[in-house]
Amino acid sequence: MTGKSHVLFAAGSNSAGQLGLGHLDDSHIWQRCTIDNEQSYHSFPAIGSRIVQLSSGAAHSVAILEDEEKGRQVWVCGSGADGQLGPAHWRWYEEKEDDKMPLLTFTRLNIEDVLENSHHSTDSSAWSPKSVECGWDWTLIVLEDIESKQDDLLLVLGINNDFLQLGYPRSKDAKTCSQIIDLRSLCVPKEQSGATRIQIGSIACGLRHTIVACSARSEMDSVQNQHWLLGWGASRHGQVGKVQTTNTSISSRSKVALACLPRVIKGWRSKRDGSVKGRGLAHLAAGKEHSVILIPHLWEINSSIDSCGFDQVEEEHGLFSFGSNRNQQCALNALPSIEKVQWDRTDILGATWNGTFLVLSDKTSINQIELRCCGNNTKGQLGTGNAKPLHETESGPIHRLLIDDADHDRFALQSVQLACGSEHVALLLVSHTSPPQARVIGWGWNEHGNLATNDEDDRHTPIQLWPPESENLVDHPTFRYARPVNVWAGCGTTFIQVEL
Repeated sequence: MTGKSHVLFAAGSNSAGQLGLGHLDDSHIWQRCTIDNEQSYHSFPAIGSRIVQLSSGAAHSVAILEDEEKGRQVWVCGSGADGQLGPAHWRWYEEKEDDKMPLLTFTRLNIEDVLENSHHSTDSSAWSPKSVECGWDWTLIVLEDIESKQDDLLLVLGINNDFLQLGYPRSKDAKTCSQIIDLRSLCVPKEQSGATRIQIGSIACGLRHTIVACSARSEMDSVQNQHWLLGWGASRHGQVGKVQTTNTSISSRSKVALACLPRVIKGWRSKRDGSVKGRGLAHLAAGKEHSVILIPHLWEINSSIDSCGFDQVEEEHGLFSFGSNRNQQCALNALPSIEKVQWDRTDILGATWNGTFLVLSDKTSINQIELRCCGNNTKGQLGTGNAKPLHETESGPIHRLLIDDADHDRFALQSVQLACGSEHVALLLVSHTSPPQARVIGWGWNEHGNLATNDEDDRHTPIQLWPPESENLVDHPTFRYARPVNVWAGCGTTFIQVEL
């Protein structure tokens, strides 16, 4: 922590309080997110804290907070009716059937209560939140051992499980809404059970499916890491690996598997130490019915790992999309080279419901970021300047969107953060200057005011979201020129964290 204060602003869909604003109205301008503290609202996060990650589902939001004194905590807001905010808020809904009010402000999630509800016998103080990801109506939380000795824990919160999206066969009358997903039994042979430590690197959730990238290093081999891509949930389109015909699917009317429990989609091993400048990390993204993985050059396919594989042609490394391609959302598989990928960044790959986006650095211009995108464009979410399908306006299924910041800040771009919502996109641009200057741009679907333009008109080309173009686009004009440091997007929602 730097000692600087941070404030979270939000705009967009808020019918369940998922923006944490203290009310249930959609917001068409930037409003400060809040904490309910003794019947008075205060800005979120509190002084001395900052948000390190945030994810938003259909009606809930979950954030990891880093506090100078208390370490990392999980905070939640929105609807907990489906167990997605943990057992305390689910029980609250069950007991107050006539008055099912959601959490209108951000509230701390009691991890000890969640672990107890999942029947996991462990000391909650030994674990720290590592990452979070929201599905439509469920939540995934990764916990890491503070002493770095035990496997990462993957907690799933939720009760709706029609497509096995929770990752385990939960019965409808179960008294719990949280469970720990066993990844070790999937990845590590029994004879090596004590020789590796499973670490979760990345998670992505679609409408009804999840993909997880995890790694392990064997104590017997100090050089090569092992890597797995796991998946579960809705599988009809191959979004969690190769579709297999079966007679035991959820629907008795079809022999095509509609859903599956956790399984290994593919396995790799590192050619050398995967920690080199972060290039040993895989990037994941998930749309409504498709999945995307960016596979590092340092990985090679491990044929000894039993896996279901992909329906499409398999590549050794590079960007690979699988699942539904109805809107050409898997077209980036044809990308000839990923040499311009900024491997040291974690937020360079994203997916809307039916689109895929990849950030590339343009080495010919220090002021330019290149975005390759494909898929549905009915809301202008590809940034083409119109809402027409690409085949009507361009020669191929991939759009090359150039973000040129030269005329704005006149400084070289240091980094970007890509945030893809259900049908809109936001991009944080940060300069090389000291202190860094930054702005957020966005485009696409705007029905709920999630682009904070004080209207509901879609935007077909990038516009500036922060700093707001006018003081009437933010509820507290004094914060208008605060520097943005993070951006996140969800189902008709956008969040920007600023530094004061």
